[in-house]
Amino acid sequence: MNAGTGQTQSIPAGMPQIARTATLTAVILTTLTAFLSAAGPLTAQPPATPPPLDLATLFESGHLLLDENGDGVPDRLGAALVFAPDPTDAERAAAAEISARLGFETMALDLPLRRGPQPGRIGILIGHRAVEAEGLAVADFLPDPPLAPDPGDDPGAAHAPTVATLTTPSGDRWLAVLGDGDADLLRAARFLAGSLPHIRSLSGPSLADVGDELSTWLAAGDSTAPAPTITFPRIAMGPPGEGAHLFADLVFDPESIDDPAATLATQALDRLQLLGWERLGDDATGPDSADLRFPALATVTVASGARRVMLPTLAASGSEGSAGSRPGTGAKDDLDLSNLYTNEGFLGGGDIPDRVDVLVVPGRGAEGIPELTARMGLEATGLTVPIVKTPDEIEAAAREPTTVLIGHDHPLIAELADSGKVAPEELPAGHGLIEIVPEAFGSKPSLVVTGADREGATNATRRLAEVFPFVGRREDGMPTFDDIEYE
Repeated sequence: MNAGTGQTQSIPAGMPQIARTATLTAVILTTLTAFLSAAGPLTAQPPATPPPLDLATLFESGHLLLDENGDGVPDRLGAALVFAPDPTDAERAAAAEISARLGFETMALDLPLRRGPQPGRIGILIGHRAVEAEGLAVADFLPDPPLAPDPGDDPGAAHAPTVATLTTPSGDRWLAVLGDGDADLLRAARFLAGSLPHIRSLSGPSLADVGDELSTWLAAGDSTAPAPTITFPRIAMGPPGEGAHLFADLVFDPESIDDPAATLATQALDRLQLLGWERLGDDATGPDSADLRFPALATVTVASGARRVMLPTLAASGSEGSAGSRPGTGAKDDLDLSNLYTNEGFLGGGDIPDRVDVLVVPGRGAEGIPELTARMGLEATGLTVPIVKTPDEIEAAAREPTTVLIGHDHPLIAELADSGKVAPEELPAGHGLIEIVPEAFGSKPSLVVTGADREGATNATRRLAEVFPFVGRREDGMPTFDDIEYE
């Protein structure tokens, strides 16, 4: 079989087939036999009765991340991805964006990632369909009247893109990423992956900063005044360029104050209501007009019990996700199967990789893409979203960063096959292919991860995520592709 620049030869089943020219460029896979973690299975369990989820503390230990050895550094994930049956392309892409951030935040990773509800783990619900599949209701996450969707949203859209939390009376904790259409779902996922717990970018003001400023303002400068507990259960995206809508819950601890907690909460909301009324027009001119203005937030809605007060921030909005242009968009001319998780491959930066330089483009017919993006995030010390785009979002592949094309059914892989650059149709049933295609799109190479069928494409994707750069098993002393290349 000849495909692209590599030539392969049949060898016994169960052994990887390798094709190479001057560098190692392709491998055909039969079975997946190894997993990433060398530290063994999870043993410690999260607290039996975890506290309610708060968007401000999602990435602190004990929530999405766990510190099982007690050294102060996250070393396991405390979350599981929850899909509806037969996930859509957009749902898979959204999960992959989120998984990249999860991998980035931890120092160790067990692959494959957990799927479905897990005892003691936060379930990350990917889309409305996942919420309903778990017997929950979208209204459980969005108790307020829905925000009007963006006029550009899909017809029938009822809610703005939203990231929301829910803690049930039984202690189950859920994080829902919601959007009525594909574009909205991806916006919400990218906001979680590229911004939270910050308002705009990982280097900008955080929700904790918003909570501190709000608490200080409510105390009116009195350091002895009772301080409320402020948590943030959800945030909704406004139309692009108009800022997000943040929702906060305010509670006073009745055991630590003399006045009734309900009285203090009423007084706090009254003050906020007065400030909100001052801002009903285009400008605020009252004595507190300069207070509580947060860049990239259109409104902050504060609730205590059944009462809610919405405060316009009258602040300049900003873009969602990581600020600035995507780094590392040049061609990865030295891309090789032996160096994928180095600066010559997927990563970029200095001696310690500080970014992911490739763009993952998932098609249909392959599992394991969230594992791959989580692995990329784990290997880098910096992250810029999007790290994933659907084929529909690609206008010209030559103008994108070096692409990683994944799937049995993929329009860009089909385009390369039509031009004779790759030949997945020659694969035996159940076999997968991982191949570097030089000058796939203009001057840029592309890594193709595909298969003869869904089983083969999934096999290849999982091998790339969980085993590479090892050939067979991820284990000390086992051969790597670098060993093969230089022998």
